[in-house]
Amino acid sequence: MSFDQVFASYVRIIGVGGIAGAGILGILSSLPSMVRSIGANIVGMSHQDRREVTAVPRVDRSLSGQFAIVGLVIFAVAAFLFFSFGVGVGGSFASALVATALVMFIAFLFAPVAARAIAIVGTNPVSGMTMLTLIVTGFAMLKLGLSGGNGMFVTMMVGGVVCTALAASGALSSDLKIGHWIGATPRASSA
Repeated sequence: MSFDQVFASYVRIIGVGGIAGAGILGILSSLPSMVRSIGANIVGMSHQDRREVTAVPRVDRSLSGQFAIVGLVIFAVAAFLFFSFGVGVGGSFASALVATALVMFIAFLFAPVAARAIAIVGTNPVSGMTMLTLIVTGFAMLKLGLSGGNGMFVTMMVGGVVCTALAASGALSSDLKIGHWIGATPRASSA
């Protein structure tokens, strides 16, 4: 076999599989901390009305869970409109809905992995997680019957949105880490 045949038949497939495997293992290793974080946020949201603001030390105050939920809803609507009208999907409601759901789900899983990687080792594995996003999205678009130029374009747009979310989560993690060291808090202090 020539070098090009070996690369196309073996090396490229092994490389993509290794990158996808690293992304999946990153999600699995972060799953317990994601579950704990979501549970703590739900408990915090249910107790928020009964708790006095002065009882929580300034550096432990954070943004409210309702603020985050409103932001997620606004993003979901904006992403749906973007995938419906902005990327040339041909006005396909199903494709826009699936693309929005994929962005929300994949970013929800991968953003904590990226933030944790920045916090622990200082590097963000955006490339591997973006590659896995492209594989999953390409497969989903193919199952929807969206192939060719439109399918590739939507897949690349989903990958771009998720890649941006991963990069932003890593940057935010760095900001919060430095802020914690100097005693800052993500919430504006009124007291």
